[in-house]
Amino acid sequence: MAIRDQFGITRVAEVTGLDDLGMPVHSIFRPRSTSMASVHSGKGLTVIDSLASGLAEAIETDCGERFLPADRVEGCFRTLQSEGYPVVRFTEGVPGGGGVPEDVPLEWVWVDDLLADEGERRRLIPLEFVAQGKRRETWRLFDVRISNGLASGNVLEEALCHAIHEVVERDALGIFTFRAKYLDEDVRPSYRRVDLRTLPNACRALVEKVRASGRGLCLVDATTDLDIPVIFCAMTSDHGPCVGFGAHLDAEVAVLRAFTEAVQTSALNIQGSREDLGEREPRIYDHSQAFASRRGRQVAHDRTFPETRFSDIHSRSHEYVDQDLDDLLDCLRLRGVDRVYACEISDPSCRGFSVARVVIPALEDFRLDNVGRRRVRYGV
Repeated sequence: MAIRDQFGITRVAEVTGLDDLGMPVHSIFRPRSTSMASVHSGKGLTVIDSLASGLAEAIETDCGERFLPADRVEGCFRTLQSEGYPVVRFTEGVPGGGGVPEDVPLEWVWVDDLLADEGERRRLIPLEFVAQGKRRETWRLFDVRISNGLASGNVLEEALCHAIHEVVERDALGIFTFRAKYLDEDVRPSYRRVDLRTLPNACRALVEKVRASGRGLCLVDATTDLDIPVIFCAMTSDHGPCVGFGAHLDAEVAVLRAFTEAVQTSALNIQGSREDLGEREPRIYDHSQAFASRRGRQVAHDRTFPETRFSDIHSRSHEYVDQDLDDLLDCLRLRGVDRVYACEISDPSCRGFSVARVVIPALEDFRLDNVGRRRVRYGV
């Protein structure tokens, strides 16, 4: 816990006892935040896992807020391009729904395109796509206020895997929300509930804890054409659904992530310390309401909804994290994704771990003011 001061962390609280599920949840307080939230949260199967999860989220965000590399380049797209810089002018995946203007001066940072050939990987993208929090007036141009693709790990490759998994998860969630709530589409033919009786032992133990609390439980296989397992978890009660989401090449890990996030949601709803929720414009940040919509409730409550066995989900695990990274990149490449921008944003205080940001323009996020090609293709 000696690293807390380096990242502005002032308090750590275990809030497990606020709920009756008995699964560890932690809150991490970081008052110097310039992002939408100064309270971060952690979850896991053990107290150590939960604490590490919460601290990691706080540290990632703090690194993102302070990221200002010395080798950044200033200028407008048109000028830098004419000078031979490898600048990227985004036409999709831009928060706020616009594009990168050609004639507005911006700060640009160096990133690596993980899908490009060696020697062609270095690119420049706007600082606001990599950094976190409010910095100057240009943040209003792109309205980048979410932490999608911001992650940490013991090594850079692990951080990149976590980041890509998160972007894939948000892509699946953005598609589901767009179809279920905003197109009012009956999405049941496109998704399958997971038969809870077929789950691995560790997951079944969590099912019993949820049922013992008197709540209903639904797991949905939300894997898209990317072939990376994505699981949605909805715990239902008279007070409405608590949802969680998870993505991982190993489907069991995806289930556990979705489970523990739903548990975290339940505890934090009781705690009421997420100040960012009140700041979010519901027409833009409405991702949590998908299962509260009519079509979302059909998925969670329809007992005739077809179920799939857990073993039917395409799952795989590797011995080494670099193999995970290669598998993830292959999945994206095979589905037509041609750009995966990555940037290490660790600072010297990050000893023994790494923080990275991943930007994948072709994939969706849970913002609703930026409807990309994948949402349109799935929804029309």
